[in-house]
Amino acid sequence: MRASVVAAAVLSTLVGRAATGEVANGSFESGGSGSGLPTVAGTWSGDVTAFVSVDQGITPFEGVQMVRFIYTSPNGPNISLAGSELWQLIDMSDQQDLIGTGLAVLHAAMVVNRIPGDEQTDTQFTLGIYAYAGTMSGFPSQWPTDHLDTGQTLLETDALTETWEPMETTLCLPVDTDYVAVHVAAIEDIFNDGVDPEFDGHYGDLVTCELILGDDGDGDGTPDVCETCPWDCGDQDGTVATADLLALLGQWGGAGSCDFDGDGVNTADLLKMLGAWGDCP
Repeated sequence: MRASVVAAAVLSTLVGRAATGEVANGSFESGGSGSGLPTVAGTWSGDVTAFVSVDQGITPFEGVQMVRFIYTSPNGPNISLAGSELWQLIDMSDQQDLIGTGLAVLHAAMVVNRIPGDEQTDTQFTLGIYAYAGTMSGFPSQWPTDHLDTGQTLLETDALTETWEPMETTLCLPVDTDYVAVHVAAIEDIFNDGVDPEFDGHYGDLVTCELILGDDGDGDGTPDVCETCPWDCGDQDGTVATADLLALLGQWGGAGSCDFDGDGVNTADLLKMLGAWGDCP
């Protein structure tokens, strides 16, 4: 209950303004990327990439430029690595009131495209958000194991150059989050080249992040979007089964862990549970 009250108070301060963890230069319209892992907010840095305009028949999705992923290291082709990666750090220090509610949800999105190529042309891209405690100057030593939590998605793309494909991922921020790292990459999933070119023509554009106050319909202090299997509300054993049904019936007409929509445990909750019966996704 206290978490819901605090969240409501924070939400009231957000009326009329966006609570946004913004990505700088998300359409790659200016400058270029740095080399290696970043240590400050607001710049792209990582492996060898290029900010390009129309290239190999592919037109930028937004504005006049996009990023082309070129090599899997800051120095050139590397047979031991499989991803051409870019990172950007976002300082979350001015969003601590929202993050402290436990209901802060960060949503990231981008679009990707590639040329058809040949039988050795790679097809995958990844988009990720990583939450960290500490200072951004320590990011190179914190990556890749010392993050608080992460949200990631992987996409296997088609060969249609005229259509950009969307990607998105969500991360419910831990309350001790000080900064986040946005990660975008093309992946060698078909053939691992050790020579130039590692990627035939792989592009990304319009990387965005939005920080919002997540819905908490059941009032348990966790954003609903983070509850990947809310129907396992009885014993949390990874399976929706008899123990969960008994817990729901025991809470009938009132609030509780099996109240999935916040209006009391009722027939709607029962039907949702039965529809999810079995192993959690």
